[in-house]
Amino acid sequence: MTSKKLAIAVMAVLLVQAIFLSSFRALVFNAGYYQSKFSDVGTYCRVQDADSVLDDILSYLKGDKPALQAAYFNQRESSHMSDVKKFIGIAVNYLYLLAAALALLAALVLRDRKNRRRILLNSLAISSLAVIIISSAMFIASNSFPLLFEKFHLSFFKPGTYLFPDSNMLIRLFPERFFYEFTYDILINSAVAAGIMLILSLFFLRRTKGMEKKKKRQV
Repeated sequence: MTSKKLAIAVMAVLLVQAIFLSSFRALVFNAGYYQSKFSDVGTYCRVQDADSVLDDILSYLKGDKPALQAAYFNQRESSHMSDVKKFIGIAVNYLYLLAAALALLAALVLRDRKNRRRILLNSLAISSLAVIIISSAMFIASNSFPLLFEKFHLSFFKPGTYLFPDSNMLIRLFPERFFYEFTYDILINSAVAAGIMLILSLFFLRRTKGMEKKKKRQV
């Protein structure tokens, strides 16, 4: 594999991850988003002070407060939310690491005046297409969401620590349908962003080829 192809492959892999994680980051701390979903999934019918509880959760997840209010959550719920906070922190920090790695790689690619345009545009096109394919595959597999949701928890949390009775606050706030729609929205946002990136990258790739042909004819 040539250095040019390697640079395209590495940038594409990093970009795919960055696109999905950016969509996740845009929603996970967005109070307005949660409130709209609470209306959709019936949370306000089950929890009268849902907005106050949400403020408590988001403040905790953002690190603005050290613990959740004991009046809202029992010990097992608080323990699970501690694990969730760690998971979100790792995901967000990894996104920042991806951004730094992409910036560094882009700086290196820009030093190659001959190939930099093609490398950057091909990386964008390939990563965008990959995001669209992955999102489409996830949509097709949506009927298996309960199974995928369970596997996700088994991958990142200790068995049994994420299971709660229907009467617990976490389940009343966030039924399974909430996480289905949360995942769906991440995929939609990622696919839309990727679609725009794909159109732009293909447009400029075509333009670049035209410019290169024009230069060859002039020579």
